[in-house]
Amino acid sequence: MYLSLCPYAINYFYILTTEVQQRMQIKTDLDALERTKDDESKKFKGHNIEFDFHIFIKIKEAMVDVSSNCMELVLKVSQLVRTN
Repeated sequence: MYLSLCPYAINYFYILTTEVQQRMQIKTDLDALERTKDDESKKFKGHNIEFDFHIFIKIKEAMVDVSSNCMELVLKVSQLVRTN
């Protein structure tokens, strides 16, 4: 049974690793935007565009939720692999 679960566990870990890499890139991009948000806000206002930069906080909160869900999944898969 352990050998039959290994391919699934490897696939889960690969998917989660890829997801973590993508999240790190998104976080880097968000941090860069947050550092320049004052300049960006001035540019938007110059074109009469109102932009709510609090959306960045909501995105980061959602990323934390996704991260914790991924960690729970990793723990469940690793426990499943160990018990079988």
